[in-house]
Amino acid sequence: MTEGASDDHIVWLAKGPNPVATKYGGYVINGYRFHTRMHDARCKTQNSGVTLNALTSSFASSKDQNPVLEGCTSGKA
Repeated sequence: MTEGASDDHIVWLAKGPNPVATKYGGYVINGYRFHTRMHDARCKTQNSGVTLNALTSSFASSKDQNPVLEGCTSGKA
């Protein structure tokens, strides 16, 4: 950094954090939408953002010798 740039940087840091911040009511990550509690309070539906992906064995009966292992998704919004 040059002398003038470092002085400007120190002055900028000395002012402290910016009192004006950007607020978001929600965001999207990997195709899933999440909202703040305040946003959810105004809506009739809510998105808890919880998703469960699991593998489960399926049996036709207790004597079944060929269980099937399948994927299962629950709670995907």
